[in-house]
Amino acid sequence: MARPDFIYAVYIAAPIERIWAALTTGRISREYWGGRQVESDWQVGSPVLFRINDTTHDVVRAKVLSIDPPHHLAMAGPMTWSRCSRRRV
Repeated sequence: MARPDFIYAVYIAAPIERIWAALTTGRISREYWGGRQVESDWQVGSPVLFRINDTTHDVVRAKVLSIDPPHHLAMAGPMTWSRCSRRRV
C-alpha cells in the first residue's frame, strides 16, 4: 500500500471507550461528525458511510484501512462533503 499524502492525528483527553463509541456508534457519532451518523461493519476494507439528517448518504467512498478496537482506527477515501453541516464541530 502506498504511503498517504496526508495523515491527520487527533489527541483527545477522554476515556478511550467513550472516544471509540463517538467514532463508531451511529447514535453517538452525530454529536462529533457534524450531525452525520457513521455506518460500517468495521472490518478492514469495509465502506464507512456517513448519513446526514435527512437519511441520505453524504460520504460513501471512505473505507476501513486498519482497526484495533478501541485503540486504532484508520480510514481513507475522498472525504469530500456533499453538503456543509450547520453544526460546529
